[in-house]
Amino acid sequence: NYAIDRQAIIDTIYRGLGKAAYGPIPPGLPGHDAANKRYEYNPAKARQLLAEAGYPGGKGLDELKLFVSSDGGPPDRTSVAVMEQLRQIGVRISLKQQSWPGHLESIDKHEARFFRLGWIADYPDAENFLALFLTRNWKPGPNSSSYSNPEFDRLYEKAMLEPDEAKRALIYKQAAAIIIEDCPWLYTTTG
Repeated sequence: NYAIDRQAIIDTIYRGLGKAAYGPIPPGLPGHDAANKRYEYNPAKARQLLAEAGYPGGKGLDELKLFVSSDGGPPDRTSVAVMEQLRQIGVRISLKQQSWPGHLESIDKHEARFFRLGWIADYPDAENFLALFLTRNWKPGPNSSSYSNPEFDRLYEKAMLEPDEAKRALIYKQAAAIIIEDCPWLYTTTG
């Protein structure tokens, strides 16, 4: 996440439209925390963490394969930008393009460890985004990253029982902070 320059993606690909995403809850929904930018662009920090993990400059790290859906045309520009930014810190990366059904199948079968997906709210509540991280929603459910954190699950269930909107928003914010810290996703942009 530190290796990704979200603003550069917005400026060059989306011509300045959109906002950098740093967490699971988009702006405008209860629980969104605009101040929590835990993984802001910092390529020096990304290189440092690679070295601390035993892969200085990416040496010894297996090549990553980024799985993306494609209609047979060129890969989407955001995927290419992410690949290039990861290469700049020494991560070797290749692209695997598949049809939409093949892409979903690769994800469901756990073949795709690094993949690109998007999500659009079905209704305007943070629950619709946080459900993507709930342990009981593992593949083939919407938790396609197989994320699991008991404290997140507890907060999610607590939020579902809270009728007061302001209190529920605070619980959403706490739950989202856990996800942001654990970093199961690489966020890029939001509407």
